[in-house]
Amino acid sequence: MSEINPLSREEAIERVNALKEKTGMTISMLAKITGVKSNTLSTWSSGIRQPSRAKLEEIERKVDDFLSTTKKYVRNDDEFDFF
Repeated sequence: MSEINPLSREEAIERVNALKEKTGMTISMLAKITGVKSNTLSTWSSGIRQPSRAKLEEIERKVDDFLSTTKKYVRNDDEFDFF
C-alpha cells in the first residue's frame, strides 16, 4: 500500500540531517536511541533511500522524548555523557 503523501528525497535528507544538527549527535548515536540501524539512517541522510513519512515522524518523536527525558537529569553546567 503506497502512502498518500510520501516524503520527497529532499525532505527526507533535510529532516534526517536536521535531527543530527538539532541534537549534535552522530548517526550512530541516533541509531542507538531510535532503534533504527545506523546504515539505514545513513542511506536516508544521503538520499539513497527515503523512509516513510510515518517512520520518520516516529523517529522524530523518539528523539524528542529522549531529549526531554535527558533534560530532567542534566542540571546547570554538569557534564553528562549520553553514551
